[in-house]
Amino acid sequence: MHGAAKVARLYAGMFAGAGQVSIEILEVNGGPAVVATAGGALFGVLGFEVVDGRIRGLRAVGNPDKLAFLSGQLSRSGWPAGS
Repeated sequence: MHGAAKVARLYAGMFAGAGQVSIEILEVNGGPAVVATAGGALFGVLGFEVVDGRIRGLRAVGNPDKLAFLSGQLSRSGWPAGS
């Protein structure tokens, strides 16, 4: 899939069924990422590969096992706020 509008529509549709979703931009694995939570639990992570100031690729994590691990990593770094 190519093009910012197509990618944005894809991910907007993915989050549409999640109910109340909170989004934060955080650093994950040394790069920028969109971190989504639903009901206080980590729902998904979108990591960005940025080249020359433009997004060249996306890395999506939705696997519950990987999200559980990542949630533990984010908690140790002070996320979510107040933890």
